[in-house]
Amino acid sequence: MRTTRRNCLHLMLGSSIGALTYPVLTLLRDSETSTLLVATLANFFQDKGSAKAVGVEYLRSHPAESDAELLVDRIFAGDAQRRVEFIEAGAAAHRTLLGKLIREDFEHGRMVQVRGWMLSQTEARLCAIAVLV
Repeated sequence: MRTTRRNCLHLMLGSSIGALTYPVLTLLRDSETSTLLVATLANFFQDKGSAKAVGVEYLRSHPAESDAELLVDRIFAGDAQRRVEFIEAGAAAHRTLLGKLIREDFEHGRMVQVRGWMLSQTEARLCAIAVLV
């Protein structure tokens, strides 16, 4: 194929359209991912009443975290790849993956106290999501 000015213009136009639409498509995918993660994480604890009671107390002392999507972002440390791995893992592996995050919190001193109970930040944030959904 011979390169002409017209072919170059078509290529540049096509590249520009792709560059402009990619961020929009990524945002849509991220929004869908966040919605799915919020719903999944809100149902992590079997005893919803206890989770919500802890979540209310956590949010009372951390009002800046009163947004479910913000909590999801903090649980996964802003790591988009970790989010995708969690979703793709399926329900059976969710407990294992969240258990790992909880252990990492304790190992790195990321703990909060809620009504005398020492919880990992991940546990407290999971409880807060249960309240917000």
